[in-house]
Amino acid sequence: MFLKELSKCVGQVITFGSDAASADGSSAASGSTDPSPAQIADGLETVEQMRNSVFQARKAGFEVDAFVCAIDTDEVAVSKIVKYTGTRVTLQQQQVLGANSGEPVTIEADQLLAGWRLFKGSVTAVLPLWTDDKSLGDPLASASWKFECAKGAINLAIRSVYESLSPGIHGIDLIIRPNMVKVKDTWPAGEFMLAPATYRLERKEGPTTIPCGKFDLGGATPEPVFISPMFTAIQNAKGEPNKFPWVCPFWHVPQSTKGQKPVLGVKFVQKVIEGYNIKVPVMVNIKDIDESMELNFDRADAKKLLTSRSSVDPSDFVRAAKRRKLA
Repeated sequence: MFLKELSKCVGQVITFGSDAASADGSSAASGSTDPSPAQIADGLETVEQMRNSVFQARKAGFEVDAFVCAIDTDEVAVSKIVKYTGTRVTLQQQQVLGANSGEPVTIEADQLLAGWRLFKGSVTAVLPLWTDDKSLGDPLASASWKFECAKGAINLAIRSVYESLSPGIHGIDLIIRPNMVKVKDTWPAGEFMLAPATYRLERKEGPTTIPCGKFDLGGATPEPVFISPMFTAIQNAKGEPNKFPWVCPFWHVPQSTKGQKPVLGVKFVQKVIEGYNIKVPVMVNIKDIDESMELNFDRADAKKLLTSRSSVDPSDFVRAAKRRKLA
């Protein structure tokens, strides 16, 4: 009865000899010699735990995979604790580079406490799970690296196309609040082009993203990658210059509203970089542009770019830009 009341007070099983009482007052038999980690971590020990050599060994740090060496020897021979079986402990001596030496040795837990100590030094070992076929941990199988490689190819493609079409940005005005783009000259249909500039690449579609192809990113099937807008004004709200301004007219063109006919359509320039097939989106005027006309584009064109076959050749724009002395 006393043990039951005491168990309720301290909130854990209190035992004496073969008797046991739980925190709820019920009796329990306690014959286990392999204590749980929770029991070992508890600072308050029962009489049985004090007498339990396995409990005391593990509390002293003699856990499975710990390295130990004998106390009564001048030569340091390191062994590894392999397992506990009841009150017995299996040790495996370690050789150079973590290789096992000889047959495992089994001793009693109280012998481990009395004649062995934890090895405090570092133990040279072969990297775990590094197998002969090198299949585990292979960087070539890394999905993260595959995505980084795809991003590198996409960035090179986008920069190449943007550089080819950059003369066109000299013949336009940019307006903010709200964003608008006005052309200073007239352009026949199909001659005016704008390319994006960005290094923000996403794996999920967003309200302003545009797909640029499907790529091997480590999954079962190729996955789409999307480019995302980037903008940093030339100066901040205080009129001070921003450290890294980023202004790309492509991202300033607004979407056409319901009932409004778009001026620009979204097509693509096909680029192949190191085996990656990239569709760089390009805005192209689908009708003649008059001077000071406000530009807009059809968002539906951008969303279906992955299946689109409407490609363009940047050289068509370059020739037109040279005629206008923009290039």
